[in-house]
Amino acid sequence: MKTRILLLVAFFCSMFAFDATAQVESVDYRLKFNPDSCWYEAYIVINSGSATTALQRTQFNAQMTVVVPTGDTLIMRRMFAPFANNQSGSNNATPIEWSVTTVVQAPGAMPSKDFYSITPALIPASQFNDILPGDTIKLFSFEVESYANCGAGIRFFENGSDPDASAAGMNSGDFSNGYTIGSIDQLYNANSPASHPPIPLLINPPTVSCATGISIDLDATTSTCQGPLSYVWTGPNYTGTTQDVNISPSLITDAGLYKVVVTDAFGCKDSLDLLVDNKPDAGIDYVNCAGTSRVITGTNPTTGTWTAGSNPAGATIGASVGGQATIIFSNIASGTYTFRYATTGCYDEMQIVVDPLPTVSITGSNTICVNSTTTLSPTSGGTWVSNNTAVATVSATGVVTGVSQGLANFTFTNTNGCVNTTGNVTVNSAPLASASRDTICIGTVITLSPP
Repeated sequence: MKTRILLLVAFFCSMFAFDATAQVESVDYRLKFNPDSCWYEAYIVINSGSATTALQRTQFNAQMTVVVPTGDTLIMRRMFAPFANNQSGSNNATPIEWSVTTVVQAPGAMPSKDFYSITPALIPASQFNDILPGDTIKLFSFEVESYANCGAGIRFFENGSDPDASAAGMNSGDFSNGYTIGSIDQLYNANSPASHPPIPLLINPPTVSCATGISIDLDATTSTCQGPLSYVWTGPNYTGTTQDVNISPSLITDAGLYKVVVTDAFGCKDSLDLLVDNKPDAGIDYVNCAGTSRVITGTNPTTGTWTAGSNPAGATIGASVGGQATIIFSNIASGTYTFRYATTGCYDEMQIVVDPLPTVSITGSNTICVNSTTTLSPTSGGTWVSNNTAVATVSATGVVTGVSQGLANFTFTNTNGCVNTTGNVTVNSAPLASASRDTICIGTVITLSPP
């Protein structure tokens, strides 16, 4: 490399008033993976100094050594900078050629690695555009045959720690990084952290549903060259390699922590943990009458909580204990009532249809004598029962007959099994009447009792 440097210096001394002090003072190397091209890109980062004249911007000798896992072939792909004959700083048509000049494979000092020395062409002369502190300049891109383990083994040479020229198997080759711009002064400082292929992208939180069991809808993506993606799911009593999870029906033993590991073709991985509940069981639906109560029971598990939906008036729900709750319906309750049994993230619902109480009334007199009658409503659609048949009886059509002195009420049960009760009917004894004699003549008087 020394001979090439001296020739280049002599060449530029004939063209410029040579300034031996380069204006760029320090550069770092940076390696970035481009997921659009699926190639690595090599950059220099200007730590300090600037270059604005043609000589200050001129590419002198450089070496950028890329280290890859043994057996992975490095292929140069595209050139970006500097530019041939760019003395003006605006001739960006033709970037110079960067090429692999020396390769050492699996040296005894580091048999798991191959070393690729990459250097720029020095003829024709090439220049960068104006350089300022903090600039990051892309030089070239390359492809590696395999990006196993997400490219973790692909990096720049580490001066001072990687094998030097005297190490076993290095064939006396010096693979140290070095960079010069505008003079022969060494500007290389260090390697910046590398950017490797991105891990798979999990798009938004997965959709977790328990409408019919346990369902996890996972959406993941990666760059075109990093596909396809593979999936490994683990969970309570579950392993799977599909993108989504669908367990139907599910049991309480299926609830718990689910983990997915998503891996692309390069071995890049991402993972996600999800705490998933199975769908609980709210039980069967019921039909109730107004004025009654119902104990509802949730299972799978029994630790859920009952709540009422947007229901009509007339229902009160009690506390949830062991999966059970008591619903009390008032006498005015009527319609369909929905109740939800929920665990942490899932729920099930059941319904109770409440039939209204039948409307009953005493349509005749509420006071009658023994052996006389009165009437009730309704006269059909159910059955009537007297609470005291020794006082009064009632027919299927609601006709009440007094039997003895006293009080009686009457309960009607409709075809839905709902009941309602009338007020009391009073039954009085028939009065005893008598006359002083059984036969009288016209114009005579008899005495009746009671007066």
